[in-house]
Amino acid sequence: RFALDTVLLGRSSSDGDDDLLSEDDHQSSDEENDTQGTPTSIKSRRKSKGRRSETASKRGGEGYSGILDDSSLAVATRRACASIEFLVSHIRSTVTKMSAIQTSQQSSTDQDKENQQQSVNRSRKEVSEGKNQKKSNVNNLESPSSDHIKQVFGILTQILQDNGLPPSSRDRRDCRASADRAALRQCAAVNLVRLCDARLKLEKAYLSPAMWQVLSGTFLDEVVSVRESVMDELRQMLVGQGKYQHAPSLRFVSLVALCTDGDHGTGHYAANGNAAHVGKRSVTMKGSALQCITSLRKTCDLTLAQCRARGAERIFEERYKMLLMPEFAVPFALHLLSFRRETPSAGGTAIAGILTQPIVAQTEEEDDDTLVHAEESRHKVLKKRLKWLFEPL
Repeated sequence: RFALDTVLLGRSSSDGDDDLLSEDDHQSSDEENDTQGTPTSIKSRRKSKGRRSETASKRGGEGYSGILDDSSLAVATRRACASIEFLVSHIRSTVTKMSAIQTSQQSSTDQDKENQQQSVNRSRKEVSEGKNQKKSNVNNLESPSSDHIKQVFGILTQILQDNGLPPSSRDRRDCRASADRAALRQCAAVNLVRLCDARLKLEKAYLSPAMWQVLSGTFLDEVVSVRESVMDELRQMLVGQGKYQHAPSLRFVSLVALCTDGDHGTGHYAANGNAAHVGKRSVTMKGSALQCITSLRKTCDLTLAQCRARGAERIFEERYKMLLMPEFAVPFALHLLSFRRETPSAGGTAIAGILTQPIVAQTEEEDDDTLVHAEESRHKVLKKRLKWLFEPL
């Protein structure tokens, strides 16, 4: 609760907690006061912001060790990222452990039933001892409440909606630099993906369609480090590497459509949602999608065969088909693309004027040429996005 309420939300729980949090704040404020009053203080702060931006652009792929060890970031930023990492790790480890204990209890109960037929008295004694031990283990493990998990999902989503600003008003004034906000977006997005690990079975209950749509925006982030990190996390989810052991939901498979790179140039940059270029990572994501879809097809065919053998094909059609058949990722992708601002409308250049407002043309002829060029760029990007999803299918 300390990491959530006191550190992230800035709520005062006790004087000791406030003193603990304020030590770093006083230290950072003292350093700023030392530089104030000197002729070079403004220049120093500008150089510091420049170093932060440069560090953020080079940090892609380093993950949280890079964020937490980056001394150019504000103390409040690193503190918030550490709290997010701690909260998500606690939820993941606790939910995984509880699931393992329940599975062990179930398998132990089944084995005890078989042994009971051979030796009734002996099996009763073993079952009693085993149950008491497992109950003790469960009681010692404090499972996060549903409200706690829901609150963590909401906070991570809110950070993304606020463009990387922390939820605490106390820390917002210290995290306004672009590098700090990029670090918080990176941390929130990657950890939100981790909470949606299929093994945890939390995504369906806690990740609403609105949250999923907010998360999808980070795959088109304008900062390279943010986009690369969240794409790398999705890649691991798709191919079952690192923390992921189960096939992802089709909602996350559809996010591959947002992992493309646009062509270089102002018009093409805007046509791809102002997303940063990630180079070969974009092609790697396409290959990861193919690997995931191939695995899903095998699982789908195997499940269908098992259901047919049991005469339960109807159960497959009603329950498993929409969860396992890769083609059902297409509606999710179309939903995402239809709500993207840069997606061309059915009316041709109907939204071109909105997307090209910063461009001021000298004549009507130049204005028409600009609109046509912008519309062509958006159509080109849309085709590439659909290609990234349909080719693996």
